[in-house]
Amino acid sequence: MATLAIITDMYGDEENKWLHLYLNALSKFFEIKVYDSRKLGGISEVRESHLHSHFVNNGIETAAESNLMWEQPSHILAFSIGGTIAWKAMLRNTSFCNLFAISSSRLRFEVERPSENVRLFYGELDPNLPSEHWFDTIKLKPIIIENESHEMYKKPTIADKICTSIIATINLE
Repeated sequence: MATLAIITDMYGDEENKWLHLYLNALSKFFEIKVYDSRKLGGISEVRESHLHSHFVNNGIETAAESNLMWEQPSHILAFSIGGTIAWKAMLRNTSFCNLFAISSSRLRFEVERPSENVRLFYGELDPNLPSEHWFDTIKLKPIIIENESHEMYKKPTIADKICTSIIATINLE
């Protein structure tokens, strides 16, 4: 059975009550390992108002360099800041098959892309959606979900679409 590493958004796995939507749908197809982005980034006991700056100022790099999630080749499903962590980690380690990054708007600052298969999902209304120019430059075509915003991944209907896409992609390989 293939391994799927799930990297949480910046709130970590304790705050992600919606994560069960993905675990329930994908556990039949994968051995799943969930990684808390806060723990990977060495971020603890930080007020929510300062959480984003802790990630930007060093947490993303710390998490990407972490050895905790790189035990074996995996597929990766990552949410928001978790997608940026996975992207940067994949630039350092090429033993992954696929990255499915959901609402990873900080990728708009990246200038290099991993060589692995990358699928990006964004809500059309996400205020930090990378530009068309960025997608063209990085040579990726995103999946844009109409009338949705940044936290779309917390909705059951969106989770179902994402899980269906992941299963279809993996089964085609």
